[in-house]
This record gives sequence, C-alpha cells and structure tokens, in this order.
Amino acid sequence: MVLGPDGNLWFLESHASQIANVTPQGVVTEFALPQQGEPYFDIVVGPDGALWFTDDSGSHIGRITTAGEITEFPLPARSGPTNIVVGPDGNLWFTEFGRDVVARISTAGDITEVAHLAVGVGPDGICLGPDGNLWFTEFNGDHVDRLTPAGEVTQFDLPADAQPVRVLAGPDHALWITEYGAGAVGHLTTDGTLTQLPMSLTEPD
Repeated sequence: MVLGPDGNLWFLESHASQIANVTPQGVVTEFALPQQGEPYFDIVVGPDGALWFTDDSGSHIGRITTAGEITEFPLPARSGPTNIVVGPDGNLWFTEFGRDVVARISTAGDITEVAHLAVGVGPDGICLGPDGNLWFTEFNGDHVDRLTPAGEVTQFDLPADAQPVRVLAGPDHALWITEYGAGAVGHLTTDGTLTQLPMSLTEPD
C-alpha cells in the first residue's frame, strides 16, 4: 500500500488481478488489470505522478494514472519482477527475481538491465539508500548489495541461510533488512558493518 499523489491509498489485489484505491473516508475504487490471474507484487509512486507496479508472474512493469489509465511494459519471459523503487536518477528501479537481474525503466517505458548477477541468487527487495545508491537483497545468495546508478555492484555478506527479503533505509542512515531464514533483522551501515538482531518470531518478511 502506498499514499498516492491524489491523497488516496493505493494497493494491489494480487490474486484478483486488480489495483484499487481507498479514500480517507473509506470509499474504494477498483481497476481490473490486463494480465488476469497474475500475482501483482509491489507498488510505488513514480516521479511522473503515476503509480508503478510489478507483475511477478506475467513479467510486466505496470503504470496507472490516478484516473485509472493503465499501461504495461513487457519484460523477458519468466523475469519475475518483484520490488520496485524510485531511483536517484528519476527512473524506476526493480529486481527481476527470475532472471537474477536488477533493471531500470524510464517514465517513458524504456527498460535497461543494469546488473546481471550470479545465477540463482534471487534479487528481491530494493530501496534507495542514504548514500544515493540502490541497495537490494539476494534472497538465495545471502547478500545485501549496493548498486550505483552507473551499474557498479558491491556485495555485503549475511550469515548463511539468512534469506534476506526486504531492505529499507532507516532514520539512522543505515540499511535495515528482514532475514526470513535467520529469523532476524539485520542492520547494515553503508560502509558494511553488520549487526544482527534476533527476533522472537520466525520468518520475518
């Protein structure tokens, strides 16, 4: 769920193949998405004032205006785009879990695959870091990676079988990571210092 530029809350109904918004008064409006039966995954407000979202199984990046006009941009088959974020360059950056790629898309729909990773690492969560770089998780690779807008990747190790999912820039100018496999939250500074915070609950997502 994300706060839209129209003051409404926008969210994906993944298995119903719809995108919807709800006003602060509780009025819900739904829009059917083109790829029916596909699990839509993540949504963000773009720099153009539209909402951008990922279609995990259908391998598209989608755009919807606040008036409900939908455009979808196809990716290679089985690319499995998961999370998406606005980058420092005014483009949308996203992870392709199925192809082990991090890519960007301009607001005009031009797609560039920036970082090709080792096979099977499964790039997943992504955020804009406090240092102006993109940071993303490797769910199967047990790393958190820093990606410059120019395409340079630096890996930071996590414990074996950590299975990191989400990553977020915190108010302390560090990165916070949910570790599904380790049952922990990781705290990573931009210079690579990692602190593990075990959780009482298993499989944080």
